[in-house]
Amino acid sequence: MSLCPGKVSGKKGELDETRMKLLEEDLRSRPSVTYKRRADLLYELLGVRVGRATVCRMVKRLGYTRKNVEIADSEMHC
Repeated sequence: MSLCPGKVSGKKGELDETRMKLLEEDLRSRPSVTYKRRADLLYELLGVRVGRATVCRMVKRLGYTRKNVEIADSEMHC
């Protein structure tokens, strides 16, 4: 029995590095947009269907939260 990591099972993620960059640019330019609208944007531009939960996880993975996105949005409008 080996303790070396084996192959990871499961489905490959829908959002690669390029798609994540697009999502991050969208977060910066339109911070108050809903996860549903972001999912729709990804489908319209890239043909990738993802749900709100996936967008939420990706936003979190990028280091954003709803709170700091809203704060950034309010600072931009001051």
